Amino acid sequence: MNIRTAGMCLGLVLVSVGCRTVHADPGASLARGLVAHWTFDEGKGAVARDVTGNGHDATLKNTDWVPSPRGHALHFDSKEDLAEYANIDTMMLSGDVTLAVWVRTDGSVAPNTHRLIFGDAGYAVMRNGNLAVDGYQRLSFEWGNGESSVALLAPGTLMNGAWRHVVVVADSRASHATMYLDGAVVVEMPMPFPISKTSAKRRLTGWFYNGFLQGDLDDIRLYSRALSPPEVQQLFRSQGEITVDAGTVVYDGAGGVPQGRATVRFRNVSQEPRRLEVSGPGVPRQEIHLKPGTGKEVALGTVPLTPVWSRRNDLFICGESKPTGKLTITTMGADHADTQHVPLTSQTMVEPIHVVVQDPWQREMPQGKTKQVTMDVKLSLPAEQLSRGMLRVRLVSRATGEEALRREVRAPAAAMPLVLNVRKLPWGAYELQTSFLDHGGREVTSTTRVATVLPGGKQRIRVLNNLVSELVDARARGVLKQPRIEFMNPRHGWVWFQAAGTCALALGEDALLRSQGGQPAAEAMRLLPAGRHVLVVDGTPADLAVRAIPALVYNVYPSTPRITPFGSNSWKRLRKHMLPNINMIESGLAGTPEHREWLAQGKSWIANIQAPGLIDKEEWTADKMLALWRAPRGWDLAGVSGIQVDEYYSGAKSLRFEAPLVTSLARLSEDPDFAGKLWIPFLAGKYGATPDNLFVKTVLGAGWPFSEEVYLG
Repeated sequence: MNIRTAGMCLGLVLVSVGCRTVHADPGASLARGLVAHWTFDEGKGAVARDVTGNGHDATLKNTDWVPSPRGHALHFDSKEDLAEYANIDTMMLSGDVTLAVWVRTDGSVAPNTHRLIFGDAGYAVMRNGNLAVDGYQRLSFEWGNGESSVALLAPGTLMNGAWRHVVVVADSRASHATMYLDGAVVVEMPMPFPISKTSAKRRLTGWFYNGFLQGDLDDIRLYSRALSPPEVQQLFRSQGEITVDAGTVVYDGAGGVPQGRATVRFRNVSQEPRRLEVSGPGVPRQEIHLKPGTGKEVALGTVPLTPVWSRRNDLFICGESKPTGKLTITTMGADHADTQHVPLTSQTMVEPIHVVVQDPWQREMPQGKTKQVTMDVKLSLPAEQLSRGMLRVRLVSRATGEEALRREVRAPAAAMPLVLNVRKLPWGAYELQTSFLDHGGREVTSTTRVATVLPGGKQRIRVLNNLVSELVDARARGVLKQPRIEFMNPRHGWVWFQAAGTCALALGEDALLRSQGGQPAAEAMRLLPAGRHVLVVDGTPADLAVRAIPALVYNVYPSTPRITPFGSNSWKRLRKHMLPNINMIESGLAGTPEHREWLAQGKSWIANIQAPGLIDKEEWTADKMLALWRAPRGWDLAGVSGIQVDEYYSGAKSLRFEAPLVTSLARLSEDPDFAGKLWIPFLAGKYGATPDNLFVKTVLGAGWPFSEEVYLG
């Protein structure tokens, strides 16, 4: 068995013997709005009936009938296997739509191919609703409106070879799409446009475009309404049996030496007790009794871990481990066997503690100061350690360094939301320090995020559009005559200043701008940390504005326009027409008059370099990469604001050296000479492609941004 450098790769076989359950009737409410419903319980023949009577019978080509916990299912294993559904015109829906399907497939099989579960043939803009496993092994639901298309993408490889219940709810009236897996939300997003009828001519399961479904399909339901969350869960519970979650590696730091524990969890979601027998190489044979609604975690072995950071314990690389073979799980019964081959994909990393803070800076914000900080915490730790330990959350003021709030939770759940009441705290930025302590009070793992308490009143942030927010309008807010104006930067990012009249503006010792009465308003930009800032005003401004703006990048200098008649993009020409609206320049030059002029304006000069290994044939080590980062193009680091590295995408040769790349980046982020500078990768489809993307997590964990590379047209 091929074991990748990082992690444990193993297979799992689940055999359900004699457990064909008489499932609970999902109820009349779940029949309302059904446009089509295929149970696949014929068990033979070349037609699968639409049991609604609406005439959407499926014509089968080369598929096989197999048993399933719900009766029968269709098996697909080649390009020739196809189910084609009749009367597509009456399945062409608009407005609210729900698609629910039981599917058993291994998302890691045949990567970089498109595996259609249920949907339309044709171009993306013609798709009324396509559910598939995409080339990145993600569940994808895509729809178009004849002119453009959009996709709801699940985080990573969720299809692990076991039966999974996948539901997509497109609530067009609320402009919100949600994907569920086994009754739980896995991803949701605003809908840029509703589901609408298109010109697609065929609706299929099986082969389409550049791949084909490999696995089993059971009980498809198509609704002309948006099922509610309780209805989705009711449908799952009424049909579910034994579920097998994806195998995971959790962090065990109890012995002082970090190591991973590989586990897999089984749940009985049926209405009856189940007895399972579990065995496999390296796993002692054991018998498990599961009451309805209960689960069991089974240990598979240990995995060595290497910390990414030298002074942090919130991200680890999984080392090599011996294969553990396949587990056999037998659900004991009388008259039916359902065998599931469930490989556990290699896990490259372990994040013992993962914290997501809800940003209060939104298009629609409540009036007044932020009242609460909302966060989600996930702990990848052994269950017995969670039950005896404690989660500790601290808010530490960035302005004073003092603890402002503390919350402790004993025996925390592996995943839990937390809400912190911050009504009494001053507005500004805080370090959100989240730690897990063992039963003896020793810190096992911790991580830090930024949490913001936004101001109300005259300092209230006003969102102007999706790129710009007003932080200060001195005249409108009645603070034009004040010598000191406080404002809140809602995130680490660029801030734009403008003043008219006779005045000078400064941030501490940093002189921003000087304007003269009767002259055009003066402007400046600065890259500032999140938090409270004080603008010192000298003179009598006629107008004064401060706004949060995005990074505005000129890529690259020097360069020649693609349209030759435009002439050369000289520095003189750029200074007149472009540079006043830019705050970052990417360049292959340094030490020039242009370089010095730009830095004197308080703006950023970024070295543009090629990703190691992308084109060259060198063997790259962590030390060799670190030397490149510390002296890009031979420059002195003191002369640059950061590095833009081009590029990284799935299959890129630059990712052949992911382990040394990650090590070099961690060391660079801890280098005092690189403090305050940026390492920015060009990415193409990497962010969100897999939840265990070690490279992207390292970049974000260092506090750096990334650039998403998209070609338009």
